[in-house]
Amino acid sequence: MIRMLLAVVAAAGLVLAGCGAASGPTPDAGAGLEVVETERGPVALDGYGSTLVGTSELLIDLPSCNGDPVLDALEEDGDEIRIRVVTTLVVSDIDAACADVVEVPLERPLADRTVIDLVSGTAIDIVRYREPGVEFDCFDADFPLEPTFPTPEAALADAVANQSQEVEPPDDMAEYRRVERGQTVVDFEYRVSDESFHTWGMIRDDELWGMVSLGGCSPTG
Repeated sequence: MIRMLLAVVAAAGLVLAGCGAASGPTPDAGAGLEVVETERGPVALDGYGSTLVGTSELLIDLPSCNGDPVLDALEEDGDEIRIRVVTTLVVSDIDAACADVVEVPLERPLADRTVIDLVSGTAIDIVRYREPGVEFDCFDADFPLEPTFPTPEAALADAVANQSQEVEPPDDMAEYRRVERGQTVVDFEYRVSDESFHTWGMIRDDELWGMVSLGGCSPTG
């Protein structure tokens, strides 16, 4: 299974949709400690991506960290796949330190069907990096740089200008697919070809952005 998770930080701040979500602060562990408030319920997945593994398994990125996510609904027909995910979000100002993923096993291959998030009503972007019978050689490396840039695009432009790549990435930021991972992390993906890609992970610290990881995949042989 090929899975690129270059950004390991996701922040809360996405508004919960639906009803019946439980909320409240966690117990105060001691005087002087900040109380973390959480809410559990269906979450909107617009702006978050998904990876197709093989032909019939989806890995859906979530805006929660250790939120015990569950696939609450899965409906399939010939044209669409409709899903709803329930998880627990941190709703205080504390940034989470990971990104949850939920598996969606399909009854039959995805093919050209659209995946719809039942909470937001929007289509989920599907990244088809792995095709049946194709082996990939992937790398995923930590590449922490001091956050010194006002935007993630500025941090990416600096990284591209100062890194030696086997395939020279473009200077035009419009050529990169931007993937939001919450309020503090943005991934930029550049498709070298239909089967090969590079990924840069950017992280925000104290309102400034810097690169935190570098990776990619290409077919072997």
